[in-house]
Amino acid sequence: MTCFTERKLVGLLRFLNGLWSSSKFTMLSPRVPHFIRWIKPPSSLLFLNCDGALGKEGCDRGVGGVLRDSNGNFVWGFAYKGPAGLDVLATECVAMHTSLMKAAELGMSSFLVASDLQEVVALLKNELGEIWSNLGNIVDEIRRLMVLLAVGDVRFQPRLGTA
Repeated sequence: MTCFTERKLVGLLRFLNGLWSSSKFTMLSPRVPHFIRWIKPPSSLLFLNCDGALGKEGCDRGVGGVLRDSNGNFVWGFAYKGPAGLDVLATECVAMHTSLMKAAELGMSSFLVASDLQEVVALLKNELGEIWSNLGNIVDEIRRLMVLLAVGDVRFQPRLGTA
């Protein structure tokens, strides 16, 4: 995993966004209207946005995360090629897990976490019941990291609001 300058990260995130927007998959939730915008966290907290993306043919994956302060200023971020063979939900979980691991590595704590996939937020908040699959393992690990890092909340942040 490599840390990038904000300029390089923006380029990588645009690439990931291109992968995401060109992917063909069935959304489990309805489309979000275009008037959604980023909601600032309380001034005492940082905001970690995590994202996973699948390529057009479903072969390439990307994962990334960006930590910003309550004014939207860039603190740190990363992006890299994700593991092959995962679906959208699993790729998003890997992005969140990797983001939290990176935050732990850097000694960051006490922040909010956001995902643009409602199903991930529902899984982490245990709104979907128990998971009897391999996905349950990574969800449990994400929950453990959230407690360890004193994550205040995990929120659904629509993709149009994460730009």
